Amino acid sequence: MRKIFLIISTLFFFSISQAQTVVSEAQTEKVSVMEQHGKIYVVLAVCLVVLMGVFIFLWSLERRISRMEKQKE
Repeated sequence: MRKIFLIISTLFFFSISQAQTVVSEAQTEKVSVMEQHGKIYVVLAVCLVVLMGVFIFLWSLERRISRMEKQKE
């Protein structure tokens, strides 16, 4: 079962990496417009803030769970 999972996940990630190399002309035009106006940095900043929030939430949740486990013992 583990081998099947590894094969499927490898094929999935390979297909994703191949799909990202094919970029149409319209997509590059959109990217350049976002870069020209500086909006790409806003999108990047928002993504980073969201990820940081998720990681901080998970870290605090882990601390709470470990405290509760210690109190139970």
